[in-house]
Amino acid sequence: MVGGVERLRVVRGRYFPGRVVLLFVCESPPSVSRFFYFRNSVLYFATFCAFSRVFGVGEPEFLDFFAGMGCYVYDLFEEPGKRVDEVGEEELFLARERLAGFLRRERPRLVVVTPKRIVERVDVRALAR
Repeated sequence: MVGGVERLRVVRGRYFPGRVVLLFVCESPPSVSRFFYFRNSVLYFATFCAFSRVFGVGEPEFLDFFAGMGCYVYDLFEEPGKRVDEVGEEELFLARERLAGFLRRERPRLVVVTPKRIVERVDVRALAR
């Protein structure tokens, strides 16, 4: 599993924008084989479809375009499949602290939390202060 998590980290790093403008905060990658930056997750396809309609971007260049627009996907947990409602308070606290540091460092203009059911547990507004 560690090798898989490291692979996710490396691939994600290729698409880190110079400046984060729009941040998508998710729980975790769905699995080591399914991942936004592998171009094969539900979030990837939904996001690509929306961007394609609005900006006319094609699929081969989408991830570069996404990063170039200042967009980035941040997972609270690196371990694939981990869910907010399945972790202890300490682990959630540490994940929120990491996110708070990221928000303070990057200062995105807009944050989208998905899935909706985690919005209250994550509380991005409180973390960004």
